[in-house]
Parts: sequence; C-alpha cells; structure tokens
Amino acid sequence: MDNSNLDGTDKKPFPTEEEPLIPQPSSSTAPAPVPNPDRPRTVRHHRRTLSGRSIRGGHIQFGPSFRPNIYPAVHDPFSRQSKRAADRRARSRFFKALITGIGLWLVLGLVLGWTGLRRSDWGQDNNRLDYGAKPSVPRSEGHPVTCAKFSSPRSVKVSNTRMPGDTKKSWAHFDFPLPDGQSFFIHGQGSFAKGHIYLDTTPSDSVKIEVEALYNDDALIDLMTVCQVEADSTVNSKAVGDESFSRFSKGRKIGLGFYTPSPEVGPYPNSDLEFRVRVQLPSYLKSMFDFEVRGELFAVQARDLSAIAIDQFDVESTVASISIEKISSPSVRIRTHNGQIEGFFNISKSLSLTTVNGAITSRVALFPPTKHDRELPDLPPYKYNGSQSAAAVHFNDVLSKYPSATSVHVTTINGAASVDYVEHPLDMKLFSYVDSTNGRAHVKHSPKYEGDFEVETTWGSIDIRGPESNRDPSGNGRSRYKVISTDRDELGYRQVAGSIWWGKDKNLKGKPEQGDTVVKTTLGSAQIIFK
Repeated sequence: MDNSNLDGTDKKPFPTEEEPLIPQPSSSTAPAPVPNPDRPRTVRHHRRTLSGRSIRGGHIQFGPSFRPNIYPAVHDPFSRQSKRAADRRARSRFFKALITGIGLWLVLGLVLGWTGLRRSDWGQDNNRLDYGAKPSVPRSEGHPVTCAKFSSPRSVKVSNTRMPGDTKKSWAHFDFPLPDGQSFFIHGQGSFAKGHIYLDTTPSDSVKIEVEALYNDDALIDLMTVCQVEADSTVNSKAVGDESFSRFSKGRKIGLGFYTPSPEVGPYPNSDLEFRVRVQLPSYLKSMFDFEVRGELFAVQARDLSAIAIDQFDVESTVASISIEKISSPSVRIRTHNGQIEGFFNISKSLSLTTVNGAITSRVALFPPTKHDRELPDLPPYKYNGSQSAAAVHFNDVLSKYPSATSVHVTTINGAASVDYVEHPLDMKLFSYVDSTNGRAHVKHSPKYEGDFEVETTWGSIDIRGPESNRDPSGNGRSRYKVISTDRDELGYRQVAGSIWWGKDKNLKGKPEQGDTVVKTTLGSAQIIFK
C-alpha cells in the first residue's frame, strides 16, 4: 500500500537506509531541517520500530505482541528447553556415578572374598605363596642328618598360649649320641622359630629331644624344617660371626636346627606357630666343649646342669627371658633384649649377662681358673654422654693388666641388676662391673674379696655396708680394713671410692692389687655390701 501522497504532500513517513537516524551537521548556511517527530531517537526505539511495535504517528503495529529475546533460543540458558536439557544431563550423571560406585563395591567385595578363601581351608595349597618357599638347612649351619617327621595333628587346648582359633599339636622325637668333649647347639631361624626350650639331664646314654609344634595353620607345619645338624665347629663359628668367642672351637658340632619361613609381608594375625622343645642331656656326659643356643624368639629354661663340665655356655635371645637353675662353666655369656635373666653361675674365667628391658638376678660362685680356660670376648663400649664412661674405662684398663683374672660383667638399661657372690677363693683377682641405667644396682661380696671398689650414681642414692665379718678366712689372724673417699657435685652426681683388704695393719704399700668392683647407675640406687 502506497501512502506517500495521502495528504497531498511528498512527505516520507519512514526514514530510508540512506537517511541517517541522527541529524548530521551541515556545512551550508541553510537552516537545519526540522526533525521528524516519528523518527526513533534511541537504539531501543529503533529496535521497536524494526519489530513493528511502534505506534507513533498512528502507524499500524506489525509483529508478535510479546517481547522477544535478543539471544537465539538454542543458546539461551534460561529458556525452558535449556533447563530441561540441564536436568536430563544431571540425572544422567547421577545414575552413571551410582552404577560406577556399585560396580567398584562389587569388585572390591569379590577381591576381598577371594583373598579370604585363599587363607581359609578352601585355598590351603595356595596359602604357601604368602609365607614364601620352604626353607632348607643353610650351608653355614652344616649338613642335615635326620629331619623330623611330625605326627598327625590333634586339637588341643593350651592355656599358656595366645594362639587364635583351633590349636593343633604335632610331635617329633630325636635320639642321638653325644661323645665327651663335643659341642652341642640349638639354632632357630625365621619368623616362626619361637617358643620355649627346656634343658635337663637324663640317665640315658644319648641325647633325647622331644619337639612339640603348636599351630593353627596347616601350611606352616608343611613349610618348616626341623633337623639334626652336624658341622665342623670352625665353619659354625664363622656363621655365628663372633670369632673372638669361638676361635678355639674344635671337633664336631652336633645340634638341632629350627628353620621356618620368613615372609616378606606380614605379620599374619590369624596364623601362628610355636615350639615346645625338651632337651635331655645324658648324665654320663662329663665334659662338653661348647653349649650354644641361638634362638632369637625362644625362651630358655635350664635345670641343674652343674654335673656337666661345659667349657663355654653361650645363650642368646631377643624377646624372651632366660632362666638357669645352675650351670658350671669357666665362661658364661647370656644376652637378650626384652627379657629378664636369672640363675646360679659357677664360673672361673668370665661371666657376661646383658639385657635391655629386663632385670638381672644372679648368684655367682667362683672357682680358680686354669690356663686352658678361654677368655670372654671384648666388652661392649658403654657410653656416657657421648663418650665411654670413666668407670668403664677404668675397669677395662685394670682388666687388661691381668689377663688371667676372673671378670664379671652385668649390665641392663630398664631393670634392676643384682649380683651375689656366694663363693670366692682366697687371693683370687676378681674384676666385677655391674651397671644399670633406669634401675637399682646392688652387689654383695664374699668376705674373701680384697681390692678396690667404686660406686657411682647420678640421680640415686649410694649405700656401702660392711664389712659384716672380721674373721680371717685364711686363719692367720689378720684384721679387715676399709678406706672411703667421696666426690659429688651440685647436679646430683655422687661417687664413693675406696679399698677393702685383709692385713696386719692399714698400710697398703707392698700389697698386690687383688681386684676391682664397680657399681654404676643413673636413676636408681647403687649399693655394695661386704659380707
């Protein structure tokens, strides 16, 4: 419809594309044209005009009546279609995550269930993979003679064990001769070589050993090796790694070895194995060159073995106690870490009792040494504030001057140390060193002891008693004398030193040094009693 000449004029109702929306300045002097009142004045008005919604000047309205969005509908995040699409995507992600979680939970359950079946009776054959291969007798130990064949298992109830589940027990026996002058040993290796070792004598003419195996996993009984082993003593001394204590060994070594698995992973709380070993030595045996026990997890309990003259008695453990009713040997060494030591020791050359977390209670009877008695290995370096303590230096220096003297070395850290000398030959040089860090250290000396003494403590008390007897043990009518000197500082350190001897007067000149005793502690009381 052409409405350009309805009122008889040539007026254009709408601006053309060539005509600008905003009036432009003119360079001529002609008057500026009057602006059209129907022309849009802003961009918004221009958009309304283009959309057909302008009603100025009586123009007809074109286009829809709602206000359109300037963004395309497909990219509008606030449109109804976009919200529905977002809801669908959220529901899809939720269900995918739910299905994935359920799948992972099922897979984890299957893996754990299969692992449990392998550890149960259904997978007993595959259980061996957890413990590793069956160990054999190491070449350094010697060669096996006879290996144990355990009896059929029987379910038992053992009161002194913490083994979980159904406990089974199997037996094995050994019986072999042991000539005089030979060496006997018991060695244990592996994570399951633990239990108790009982030592006793028997009127039989051979060594009788009874082994009881307590276990709750059949795989362990199949993977252990218990054998009678024989070896040359020089070969075994290298295996032990203490050449200073075994360099004089000779002849054969006959003994029993326990070789159990040492799994790389573990421990296994539901699988356990331990032994009860009863060793009966023949009573006819008059001498034994070496008696050695290397059981890191074995507790050792020995009855009266004083009828057998053992040249060297050496026992080592890690987490178990050691109890010796009575032993007679020139040299005795007992070491453990987490256990107590107690016993009666009849020695002539050396005694070494060492533990870390445990008490030491010992009664010592001395007899004169001979030239054939072997020496104790080098004493451990006892440190005090980063350097060797003055008491240990003095003790080692004095002991080195008298290689034929008798030495007693008793040390512990977290426990009490007690030594009672019940027998002491006349004119015997005794060098005694008793040390405790967090416990008391008490020593009782026989009336026959003569020599110097030194008592040292840091935060504890010092007590020196005696002499209780003034009767001359030699019968020569001598008197007993004692001199004391003290030293202390402001920090609590105390030291008491002195000498005690038998003589006609108090003059020490010309009298040979008879011995030295040192009692040292840090947080406990230090005491010496002269009987």
